[in-house]
Amino acid sequence: MQAQSIPTTIQARPGSIPPGFRLALGWVAICTTASLIVSLAWWAALGAGDAGSDSSEMLIAPGTAEAIANGYPVSQPSEIQLRRGGTLTIVNQDVVAHTVGWVTVGPGETTQLQIPPGEGALQFDCTTHPSGRLAFDVSSRLPLWQAITGALAAGVVMGLVLAGVTAITGRLGTD
Repeated sequence: MQAQSIPTTIQARPGSIPPGFRLALGWVAICTTASLIVSLAWWAALGAGDAGSDSSEMLIAPGTAEAIANGYPVSQPSEIQLRRGGTLTIVNQDVVAHTVGWVTVGPGETTQLQIPPGEGALQFDCTTHPSGRLAFDVSSRLPLWQAITGALAAGVVMGLVLAGVTAITGRLGTD
């Protein structure tokens, strides 16, 4: 009787996914899904509590210029929070003209200052403050497409790293 030879290599079925590739796909899917969930949750949470508003009003009280000239404190906010492209309405009840940014508001006048698009801290000249400056904190959340793109990139990278770590540690355990 002749002994049959046992094949030493296992042939993969046509159309099947190799185990290493299946492992990588699994980790990438898990990490990308987790990244998307976390990123979208933060995006939604930041939108609900978005700092600032679309408009704000600044009232220049009577006697503001005189108080500043005499070194007395004035009750003007040193920073105003607005959303990107927001509008600041300036009401001057003082007897002298005041300058806020590039706008001069005469006594008894009301005007609007459109905050330029952009994000971050802006500083403007302002004659209603002893320091001569008024700060604007212009903030907004990321657009949805940027949140999704970042989450996808992070998820794919984390998944590939975890797949590599799993593969290496799996080989270390079999020797």
